[in-house]
Amino acid sequence: MTYLSVFVRDELGEGILAASFLMVGIHGVTATLGLASGPWIRRFGSKWTYIPGLVGLAAFMFVLGMITDFGLVLAAAPVMGFFLAFHWTGAQAYVIQASPPDQRGLGSGIATSVATLVPAISAPILGLIAEEYDFGTMALTAFGIVTAGMVLTIFIVPRLKSAEPTKIVDSLSKPTATSPTGNMQLLRIPGVVTMLIIRASTSMMLGVFVLLSGPKLIDAGGALSSVGFFVAGASLGGGLAQVVIGWTSDWLGRRVLLVTTLVVGVVSSVAFGLTDNVAILLAASGFHGLFRNATQTLLVAVTGDITPPQETGRISSLLTSSFSIGMVIGVLVAGIFFETRQALPFIGEVANIIPFLIAAAVVAVASIGLFRIPMRGVDAGTAA
Repeated sequence: MTYLSVFVRDELGEGILAASFLMVGIHGVTATLGLASGPWIRRFGSKWTYIPGLVGLAAFMFVLGMITDFGLVLAAAPVMGFFLAFHWTGAQAYVIQASPPDQRGLGSGIATSVATLVPAISAPILGLIAEEYDFGTMALTAFGIVTAGMVLTIFIVPRLKSAEPTKIVDSLSKPTATSPTGNMQLLRIPGVVTMLIIRASTSMMLGVFVLLSGPKLIDAGGALSSVGFFVAGASLGGGLAQVVIGWTSDWLGRRVLLVTTLVVGVVSSVAFGLTDNVAILLAASGFHGLFRNATQTLLVAVTGDITPPQETGRISSLLTSSFSIGMVIGVLVAGIFFETRQALPFIGEVANIIPFLIAAAVVAVASIGLFRIPMRGVDAGTAA
């Protein structure tokens, strides 16, 4: 995704705002039609929800590798968005289902840590391929990587049995309630709405980074390979520490770690927005990666804590939807400010900074909600 804005601007000859519209086409569908992944996962399970997501991702990489017309790429974006919802919903639900309740943070941390390895290794290589050859070759290489992952998932990853409808026993909500029967009932569980808002705020920040980090690195004097090293830094930033973070959240509680994580995100966003030094930008990417990876680890664990097991599929689809809503807002804010920097001279010099500061402010405000979510651990009883 980080390469996408560079691809649209430098390869297809369109602007950053056009790249933001492409991402809106992807995540707008993920946030809406992607809710279909909820009923799907209840019928077919998390593994066979994740696999169609890989099919859609591989197909989109193939399109990027074969087509250089922006209109056709834009037309393929909603299809990618639909299957992206299955990708994220299936992955999150699988982690929740596979992890014992008292070790859910550890399980989520292991999953996040493993998930960082492929982009950390492949992103610099893909950047060098794009630099040496072209974006088409890079995209076809990515297509091969995703296809290989899909084959391994089909034949190696075990299928998990879905939970049967029962009383809520593994939730921090009161155990007198019966199983929710729809999204509206699910939203009434204490902490769910707040958790979805926080998820959207963190993905808004991610949307700003995804759209502007690549162009900013190149405009600051970095080569295409620097984008790959940014992705690697963001992936490894805290990625290997997620096992410890997840285990610690099971023991110490999730709240203190989430607060710390969001503070790191705010600081990294401000730092990335204020500098044009490539070395500092790459260093900031590591802290941004710590924020991104730790929020994924901890919010998935919190999701499992506060919802009953039989609702894992539905809550995972809502979590995916809120993630994409935040991405849509983030890329639109970033794209509008980037493209209007010349039309509005009084903000021209700071137009690239403003989106990062807005994202930091949104996350800072949303972090207040952490104290309204029941959380497993030593701090579980402090929520209102």
